[in-house]
Amino acid sequence: MVSRFARAYRAAFPVLHHGTRKILAAMARQIPVNGYGIADLVAVSCEPSTCQGTAGPLAAQAFVREARPVIRAFELKLRDWRKALAQANRYGSYAHVAIVVLPPHACAAALKFLDTFQLLEVGLWSFDSGSGRIITYFSPRPSPPVDTRNQLRALHLVNKASKALPIA
Repeated sequence: MVSRFARAYRAAFPVLHHGTRKILAAMARQIPVNGYGIADLVAVSCEPSTCQGTAGPLAAQAFVREARPVIRAFELKLRDWRKALAQANRYGSYAHVAIVVLPPHACAAALKFLDTFQLLEVGLWSFDSGSGRIITYFSPRPSPPVDTRNQLRALHLVNKASKALPIA
């Protein structure tokens, strides 16, 4: 399900995040960040002029300062939205946005508690792996991560897996 979601997310990125100039730069699966668990998918986006690294690789701190990337951490579950919410809530410590992704039948139960997702500022999306359709019910605005040390660690891990960021 994660691979299908990643492909659908990459294809739908301009529609899901309309109005942003920060295009999708890199994605990686199963990113472990100490103390916060293992995110099923982490996506990093920034403006093309700063994501392409024309001046060569940057230190992660310089990349954050200059490119101001947005890190989105996704937790995908087939059934247990409560567990997914608890996990995604932890990702908000190092990511700008944390989002729970559920299949449509499981999302119907979670929608009854949409106010909890909004209170915790954790997104709730539905993904139909058969059709590749993503429905966003709540997408929080990006907010600065609390744990900048682990934000840098997440960037390094995404770069190591994808080789798509200009980080040394």
